[in-house]
Amino acid sequence: MSCIIHGKLDTALEAVKEAFKEAVDTKDFDRETLSELWRHYQGLQSIVDGMPEHSHDDIKIDLDEAIGSYNMDLYNSDPLAGTVTFPTGDLTPSSVE
Repeated sequence: MSCIIHGKLDTALEAVKEAFKEAVDTKDFDRETLSELWRHYQGLQSIVDGMPEHSHDDIKIDLDEAIGSYNMDLYNSDPLAGTVTFPTGDLTPSSVE
């Protein structure tokens, strides 16, 4: 499973949990709706609990080993390399609008 789905489900679960807590503390919150909110929380919790364990294998690339002594000076033969200059003649606030 991807990182994205795990993160989104954890976020959704936390949001429903916080909404449920707030609803419980709200005196005039409809009790049927509160029960529905609880069922949604339980459903999300079941989905999260049923997902496979999420882990990463760290990948490290040693550039010195990967490219060795390859010349990485890319800009020597780049036809677009160089300095870009702009005329700065009269740049008083009234002339730049």
